[in-house]
Amino acid sequence: MRWMMVLLTMLGALALGTLVSRSPGYVLISYNDLTLQTSLWLASVVIFLAFGLFYCLLRAAGSFWGLKNQISDWSNARQQKKALQFLEKGIALTVLGEVDRGRRYLRRAHQWSATRLLAETFLARESGPDSAAMMDRLRLSGHTFEQIAFYYQTEDAMREGAAEAALALIEKLPNNSSTLPLKRRVWIANGAYRTMAQHQKQVSKFEDDLMLSEHQALLESRRNLASDNERREWLAILPSISLQDDELLLEVLLGFDDASAAEACCRSLIERAPSLGLFLAYGGLGTQTLAIRHRHAQAWLSQFPSSANVSACFGALATVEDDQNAAISHYLECLQLKPSAAVKRRLAQAYLLAGRYEEARALY
Repeated sequence: MRWMMVLLTMLGALALGTLVSRSPGYVLISYNDLTLQTSLWLASVVIFLAFGLFYCLLRAAGSFWGLKNQISDWSNARQQKKALQFLEKGIALTVLGEVDRGRRYLRRAHQWSATRLLAETFLARESGPDSAAMMDRLRLSGHTFEQIAFYYQTEDAMREGAAEAALALIEKLPNNSSTLPLKRRVWIANGAYRTMAQHQKQVSKFEDDLMLSEHQALLESRRNLASDNERREWLAILPSISLQDDELLLEVLLGFDDASAAEACCRSLIERAPSLGLFLAYGGLGTQTLAIRHRHAQAWLSQFPSSANVSACFGALATVEDDQNAAISHYLECLQLKPSAAVKRRLAQAYLLAGRYEEARALY
């Protein structure tokens, strides 16, 4: 194959040489008093070499421009690093209480586009005549620091009591362990229980970092529940400590418009997170679903013959049926398996209703 290419090349060169020698042609270039005449083939070679030289010059210019861009990128990265240093110092000094020094650094960070948005956010956190205008500009900005600005704006909105504005802001924040605690506060304030339940499992130690004020606000919000769906969603996000409070659970469950929906809701909670309070509440749901609850209680008893929770449920069922002696028996059985202040209180009430005052007094 190689010798064939060599042979074809030699034949082509001979044919071209013969053609050039027989018909060299000519090219005449005349400009003012300058006249240049040469053969067609030499002019073709010169034109070809000129185009090659022009191409090489273009490549060299491109390389030079790329080097210039690299230098520009390095300079921009260096300036951005310096701007971030100013921003970090400004935030740290502001948090530590040195507001004047912090604001000086923040103003220097404000000169670069990479940190302008976040610098404006911290500058706007100080009360001033243009704070509202700054916040409006931040909301309309599409900068990479936008989410950080939204986070601090949400905190400010919650501090000022503007829960609805905070709810609109947190929709633009991602869901992670840093943002979800703030989102939870906003959801509780706005009664967004369904959204809160969707993200409950994404936060590690969801109940451990639930502040007392948040827990109290969550419990107080039960008074504003207007439908069975809201009651169901509210019960689904209760922390485990509240699932032990049978009186709290009964207050909400007995408020259901549909008794069957209350029974199904309480039973699903028991299947998800069984607690003594839930079993007591399930047994005390009233007489409308008594037969259904008896059937499920018997099924639990067959699965767990020696369960304090199931015994407590049977005691509550007997109380609803006004069979105080059976209730006393079940409550005593529960206390033998697991001590509980709530069961002791119910046992004392059963003693009183049965007229066994001495035993009630002894229990107290």
